[in-house]
Amino acid sequence: MKPKTTFLLAITVLLSNLLAAQELYEWHGAELITDTVSDNHHPFVIHWDNTYVYWEKSAGDATMICRKDITTEKTSIDTILYQDGVHFKNPRAMKLSLFQRQIYDTEYMLLYERWTDEEGSVYYLKYQNGGIFSDPILISDSLSVANSVFSRSQHGAVWLLDNKILYSNLTVDAGFESPVVIDSGNYRKPVLTIENGCAWLTESEAQTQLLYAEQDKSNGWMDPQVVYESDTLFDLTTELNTAMNGSYSLVSFGTVENQMHTVKNYDIDDNTIRDVDYPENAEKELPTVISKYIPVKRLDAFFYTALVSDTDSGREIFASGDGFQSINANISNYPGTDTNPKLFYGGSGWVDSPYVELICIWESNRNEHWALAMNKIWIDASSSLLEEPSDNASLSIKPNPMSNSTTIEYALKEKGEVSIQIYDQHGKLIDHLLNEEKAAGSHQVRWNGTSINGTQVPAGVYLVKIKALGITRTKKLIINK
Repeated sequence: MKPKTTFLLAITVLLSNLLAAQELYEWHGAELITDTVSDNHHPFVIHWDNTYVYWEKSAGDATMICRKDITTEKTSIDTILYQDGVHFKNPRAMKLSLFQRQIYDTEYMLLYERWTDEEGSVYYLKYQNGGIFSDPILISDSLSVANSVFSRSQHGAVWLLDNKILYSNLTVDAGFESPVVIDSGNYRKPVLTIENGCAWLTESEAQTQLLYAEQDKSNGWMDPQVVYESDTLFDLTTELNTAMNGSYSLVSFGTVENQMHTVKNYDIDDNTIRDVDYPENAEKELPTVISKYIPVKRLDAFFYTALVSDTDSGREIFASGDGFQSINANISNYPGTDTNPKLFYGGSGWVDSPYVELICIWESNRNEHWALAMNKIWIDASSSLLEEPSDNASLSIKPNPMSNSTTIEYALKEKGEVSIQIYDQHGKLIDHLLNEEKAAGSHQVRWNGTSINGTQVPAGVYLVKIKALGITRTKKLIINK
C-alpha cells in the first residue's frame, strides 16, 4: 500500500564509482566461491560471528568438507573433514538455543554424512566457543541414501533409511537421542519444520502426495496428514523463521499442473497452499523459497525464489520475488550450465537492524567440473519494503566514496520528523545522525566517519538510511582510507 503523504529528497549520485551507486534490492554480481578443478556440491550457509559456507569437495578417492568465510574478501578455504578413502558429504549446520550456547559451550552443530564403500553413517561436530570443533560424534550408523540428512530446526535431525523416515531429537545438553521412526513407506525428501513437524513426499502409481506430521511432547509423532496431492510433486524445501509474533514456517515444493511447472508454498500456520510467482519460461528445476516477516503496519511475509531456466546461452539461475525491484533477474549470467540454486540468510541478526542479506549459491559447470558460485542481495526489512519503490524518494551523499567526511543532503516537501542512521554491511547500527522535526525544504547533515561512541570506523561499505513522512530510503556509502 502506498503512503498517502510523500516527500521529495534531492539526489546526486557519484557516477564515477559503480559500487557506490548500487542500491538495495539489487543483486551484486555473480562470483565463484571454489576452484574449477574439483567437484563441489551441497553448500550450506550459516551466519555466526561471520558468514560461512560449508560444502563437500572431491579429493581423489575421498570427499572432504570445506568452509569459507564469505563475509570478507578472504580467498582461503578451511578443510574441516578429510580422510583417505572416506567420503564426507552433505554438511548441514544447526543453530542452538541461547540457553544451550551459554551452558554447553557450543555455538552450533555441523551435521554430515560419512560414507565408506556402501555404508553410511550420520555424525556431527560441535562448533565451540573460541572457534574450534569437537571430535566427531555419532548419531546413527545406519544410512541407506546419500545426501538425505536435513536439519534446519533447533529440535532435531531427520534422514532416510530403507524407506523409513528416522528422526533424532536434540537433547537439552546439546546431544542427540537414539533415532525413532516417524513413518515407513515409499518416501523421499523429508524436511523438518520449526513447529516440531516434518513434511515429506510419498509416491504411488497414480499420484504423489505431500504429507505432514507434528511431534507431540507426550505422545510422540502424530499420524501424518495429506496436505497436497498431484500427478507430480518434486523438490521439497523448507524455510524456518522466528518472527515478531512467534514462529513461522513454510514448505515449498514444485508441481506440474496443466502441463505447466508451478512452485507452491504450504503455510503450516494457517494450513493453506499458495502459488509462488515466477517467469513463465522457467523450468523450475530446484525451487527454493526464503521468507521473512516484515514489521510494517501489519505483519506480513515476503518471498524470494531461486530457480533454473533455459536461455539462448545455456541453463542459468533466476531469482524471483514480490515487493522488490529485481524480479525475475538473471543472477548467474554465465554461458554454460548452472543448476541446484539454494537461498540462505547472510549477514543480519542485529535486533535493531532493518537490513537482511540474502545469499544464493548454485553449482556451475566449469572446465568439466562443478564449481560453486554465489550472488548476494541486501533488502530493507523496514516499513517501506512492501511498498512499491518511488522515484521521488531518494538520497544524496557526496563525496561518495569518502575519506574523512561526507555530506548527506535531503529535501522535504513538507514539515515532518526525520531520522538518519548509519549501518555497517552486516546490519549493525554504527551512528544515529539525526532524529528530529525539520521544516519543508533542503537540508544537509555531515558525517565524519565515527561511530556512536566517537571512534573512527574502518574502511568498507556502509548503508545510510533516512526515514521521513512514512517513507524509508537507503544508499550505499564507501569509505576509503
